[in-house]
Amino acid sequence: MFTYVVKRVLLMVPTLFGISLVLWLVMLAAPGRPGGDGAGFGETETKGDPTKDIAKGESEFLFRRQFALDRPVFWNGWTSLTVADVRAALDDARAPIQSVGAKRKRLATERLEDWGTYAVPSLVALLLETEGADQDAVQYWLRRCAHQRTIPTQDPALMERNRRFASENAELATVAWKDGASPADRAAGVARWQAWFEGRKGRWEWSGLDRFRIGLTDTQFGTYWGNLLRLDLGTSHQYKRPVVDLILERLQVSMVLSILSILIIYVLAIPIGIGAAVGAGSPADRGTSLVLFLLYSLPSFFVGTVLLAAFTRGQHAPFPTSGFSDSESFGWNTWDRLKDILWHITLPLVTMTYSGLAGLSRFARSGMLDVLRADYVRTARAKGLGEGAVIFRHAARNGMMPIVTLLAGFLPALVGGSVVVEYIFNLKGMGLLTIEAINNRDYNIVVGETLIVAALTQLGILLSDVLYAVMDPRISYK
Repeated sequence: MFTYVVKRVLLMVPTLFGISLVLWLVMLAAPGRPGGDGAGFGETETKGDPTKDIAKGESEFLFRRQFALDRPVFWNGWTSLTVADVRAALDDARAPIQSVGAKRKRLATERLEDWGTYAVPSLVALLLETEGADQDAVQYWLRRCAHQRTIPTQDPALMERNRRFASENAELATVAWKDGASPADRAAGVARWQAWFEGRKGRWEWSGLDRFRIGLTDTQFGTYWGNLLRLDLGTSHQYKRPVVDLILERLQVSMVLSILSILIIYVLAIPIGIGAAVGAGSPADRGTSLVLFLLYSLPSFFVGTVLLAAFTRGQHAPFPTSGFSDSESFGWNTWDRLKDILWHITLPLVTMTYSGLAGLSRFARSGMLDVLRADYVRTARAKGLGEGAVIFRHAARNGMMPIVTLLAGFLPALVGGSVVVEYIFNLKGMGLLTIEAINNRDYNIVVGETLIVAALTQLGILLSDVLYAVMDPRISYK
């Protein structure tokens, strides 16, 4: 058994790799420019001000930089950008739409945005080749490309890097000249830009090994897999926090609900199903079947709303309207906190449990009915074994095999399927986080949750296989 479990765990790795690859291909094949709609991140137009334009794009940048969507797919050759390449893109970006077309103009602008710091040496060189208003346009893009974006982080080293970036970004305002500057002011500004670049020129002096490393790693493919190997799911542009921290925080709520719900469902469904099968056709069986079918037919959003209206209204309502625990419970002892949590999640648990209980008990009844008609059960009775021994020692083990199979899908289904319950009762779990991520187009969270649900599905299947062998000794995985 141990060898089998180890093999199955090892097989999860290529399976998760395949799922991750599909996710990456879906993002790659998505139409348009992912993360390219600033309004989708709650941002507004800034009337062409380069400083405000940079601030406007911070959320968009967080998403695009996490997955390197502003980089080539497989090979990054931007370390070899020439002045001619940058000049051509700059000319198209500045040209009237009537002369180059909307698509060409948009692609040129996006190309300059994506090149970023790689275009800085060429832009500095172009400052020396242009005059007048053309120099203003070159400086606009030079400021944008030289601006170093900071990403929210809790890592002390990265926080120090962010402080250095912020200081250097502030220096750019002292280097650049103002709009409408005189020729003398522009000339002085060009000299300042040259001095600024010479002081940092080493950043753009790449060796052959550096070019090869950047070519492989600073790409969409290299960045995506590098992040996954480090278990780095990126930063939420909505919360400005690491996705892993957010998911772990919300997963605690969903897992408590899910595990308790699964336990309650199985603890109640198995005896109900066995009792209904043993007394098949009796008034008790018919009455139980009627109640369970009624429960199964009720949608969870309806039941949740009814429970919320019936038990949370009024001055002396027995249950709270929302939340996972009391806001002041952090200073309480463990027992008081546990009671407070159970008090808060009673109604959500009922809403999550009743439908699964109704369905699973029907499966248990069906499985037991098939087994009770088997020859070995009749043989056991013929040998004089008591009814209790026949049912629980012989029939129940084989009769419960179908509901063990269903366990494989319960864990991921309850974690992902608690969306409605968490929304109704305002529980800060994975379900509510999923809704918020989809509504706000927080793709990092959506991808992270998809990978977690995939991993839970694999664990659920493995758990089902192990339980098969526990319930039926004839099953061997040697």
